[in-house]
Amino acid sequence: MSLFCFDFDNTLVNGQFHNTLNGLGVPWGNATTEQINTLLDIPAIGLKNPKELLNVFRSALANGHQIAITSYTNYPEVGPVALKKMGLTDDEIAKIKIVGFLPKNQSQGKGEHMQQAMEHFGLHDKSDVYLIDDNGKNCVEANNEGYGESTLVSSAVNPPPAYLEELQQMADRPAVPRELYEELGRVQELHGPAKPVYNQLRGRC
Repeated sequence: MSLFCFDFDNTLVNGQFHNTLNGLGVPWGNATTEQINTLLDIPAIGLKNPKELLNVFRSALANGHQIAITSYTNYPEVGPVALKKMGLTDDEIAKIKIVGFLPKNQSQGKGEHMQQAMEHFGLHDKSDVYLIDDNGKNCVEANNEGYGESTLVSSAVNPPPAYLEELQQMADRPAVPRELYEELGRVQELHGPAKPVYNQLRGRC
């Protein structure tokens, strides 16, 4: 299976929710649903390409993949409200891990957030984990650390959604049961010919 790690500000939404809420004096971790929805209703800051995002999220979950929101924020409560606004059901939202906090050293990218998401879902292979982020440095850091190929998102308001096409293709592929994937890994170690099959299944379990 694949784990898709979506940034929030300027990636799932068009603006900076953390900075906006902080600027309004909202106590960290205490943004109300009403406050969040008010901001989501503003096009310049609200959901980015929500129809296309909903298709990616829904397909990924339906096909057995995992999703996390990995965000530099002290307002993690924004995530579920935004996902609800996007059109996901409560059951779908419950499957998504929210990893939101401000690290001591933001220059180190999203590795700490992604690692927490991996631990939550019991995953061990970084190459099956994909970062979707508007910060090019975070994407480069993730690639350098051995994670799957990152997707760089334009910080523009509702840019052309072509950046989601490859993610949609990945989300549409059914995940292979991890037990089968691990068994094929053991076969690969013993018998070289299994390698093509094993590699073909990477990212699908």
